[in-house]
Amino acid sequence: MVWRTAAIFVCLMVAAAGTPALVCQSNSGGNEIKRASARENFLNVIEEERKTGATLFYRQSYIDSTNKLASYRGSIYGAIQSAKLDGCSLTMDILIVDLFSGTAGKKSIENMQDTEIYRIELSLTREMADAMTLVEARPLQLKRNTNSVCTENSSCTFTWLQVQAKAKVIKETRTTNNFVDFDGYVNRFLIPLSSPDAGKQFINQVKALVDGDCR
Repeated sequence: MVWRTAAIFVCLMVAAAGTPALVCQSNSGGNEIKRASARENFLNVIEEERKTGATLFYRQSYIDSTNKLASYRGSIYGAIQSAKLDGCSLTMDILIVDLFSGTAGKKSIENMQDTEIYRIELSLTREMADAMTLVEARPLQLKRNTNSVCTENSSCTFTWLQVQAKAKVIKETRTTNNFVDFDGYVNRFLIPLSSPDAGKQFINQVKALVDGDCR
């Protein structure tokens, strides 16, 4: 409350001196509070998704690239692993983990794990926020030619937030099992989210964020 009282005192003194800057100073302070609140709300949404994520439990059977019958059961987890916001610059790590066991031909495979990390670096803009959409789609590991069946979600889909730009201005670095297999610029990427409602909240918070500082 000390800072609030001090701010009011300064405004009253300026008004008494006849200076017409009173409203501008008051609005500037209010806008800064609004921007700080938008940043906090956005990071809170990300933190909630980091804790929750999305999970699918599946089984699948298909002919693999070596012409052998492959049959697996497992789970796929997707989530935002971390995020850093510096003004309008956003750096985000997206995690996809596939845990599986099964057989490939006569070979038994137990408790294998494939881990993908997508590092995304971009500058948020209003145009980018307006173009954000939600899509329901299968993770690549469960593409339709794998004949995957999921126990709790018959469609075997995640809710993804699609972020896109008109040009390739989004830096993406993809690491699979600690090996960097892509490092370049793209105009589109997907973020796995826990639900459509979480996606709508994410979009709303991004729009509130860019309304303050990012154009």
